[in-house]
Amino acid sequence: MQVNKFNVLQQQIEKGGEISPFLFLSPNLEILHSELMSFVVWLLSEYNIDLQSLFHISDSTEAIKIEEIKKIITNGEIKPRFQFQVFLIENISRMTVQAQNSCLKFFEEPWEGNIILLTNSSQSGILETILSRVQTISLNKGILSSGSEFYYDMIQSYSQMQSDELVRYMFSAKLEKLEYVEFLKSLIEYISRNKVHIDLLDELHEDINGILKNNLQGKYIADKYIMKLKK
Repeated sequence: MQVNKFNVLQQQIEKGGEISPFLFLSPNLEILHSELMSFVVWLLSEYNIDLQSLFHISDSTEAIKIEEIKKIITNGEIKPRFQFQVFLIENISRMTVQAQNSCLKFFEEPWEGNIILLTNSSQSGILETILSRVQTISLNKGILSSGSEFYYDMIQSYSQMQSDELVRYMFSAKLEKLEYVEFLKSLIEYISRNKVHIDLLDELHEDINGILKNNLQGKYIADKYIMKLKK
């Protein structure tokens, strides 16, 4: 069951190449941390990697300061001794603004072989610049923002051929760039939960980065995925 919950991560490892950081969200961090750690230990064992390849900042009541973050990400500048190494940072809203800013380059360019896993109870307290660099996986639908829930529900109805409201809305609405990004993140959420169209995940993350950094046309990209949902 633990493997299935985190199978998107496992599939990306099997494909190889550089992997964008994962941010797992859950209202019950204690359970999430227990399950995620069990999965990481299992994963390392599956690939015959020792536990020294796990760099871990566990949850506590203390703020995570820039010195602590720099110490752990320094290990990411060294080629892993095995196929990959894992960086697990729990409850990242504890990070100071300076600590979050110090991670941006590492999160954007983690290098092949560095698997970065982050947790938090919600997106609150996390810089938007970090959120734009990670793959967000919500493990409880109730913690989605209202905007995400809005798109998620329409995607679900459209994908399951219950309604064409999504098509009508996207055709008539005049959306801003970040609203298209919100739609695409909701689509990632839908794919991750329902285990459908998994092959679109890498392309989705590339397109989100393209909208945010290269000013790609959000409407064109959104229309592309609406068409792919019905195939």
